[in-house]
Amino acid sequence: MLTQAEINFVQSNLHADVSDLALKLGRFPELNASLVLRQISGFQVIEHKIPSWYASAGLLFPSSLSLEQCSSELTAQYKTKIISGLGNVHSLADLTGGLGVDCSFMSQRLDRVLYIERQSELCEAAENNFRILNLPQIEVNQGDGLQVFLDKKNRIKGKSI
Repeated sequence: MLTQAEINFVQSNLHADVSDLALKLGRFPELNASLVLRQISGFQVIEHKIPSWYASAGLLFPSSLSLEQCSSELTAQYKTKIISGLGNVHSLADLTGGLGVDCSFMSQRLDRVLYIERQSELCEAAENNFRILNLPQIEVNQGDGLQVFLDKKNRIKGKSI
């Protein structure tokens, strides 16, 4: 989680050169420098890749790899359109949740979404980001996607996930 001071610093430096900031962050001992720099870099990536997320202060970006591998907004919207065209679909499970971009867009048309991801750091970021994006219909689960899904399905017995 980011402190309010870190969120404010990130928002004040969204277009700053990250290399230059890295040299200046020693003046701000109250800030977690690596975390702040990673968030600024993340916002610089999503400004064009996921523009609807860009205005949401406090989002967490765990690694540059997760940002490189995540769907773009256009791709997530396309997947949402496919799901919407299937008819009577009210829920889904994303067994390899990643940064959660697909879940965030598809959940806007569904009652319930299970986000499942092996990496705890991505789960923590996704949970934070879904809260900030006001997506309470997404349930975050950490573990092997297929195993978590089957365990949930066995517990629910008869209800669709």
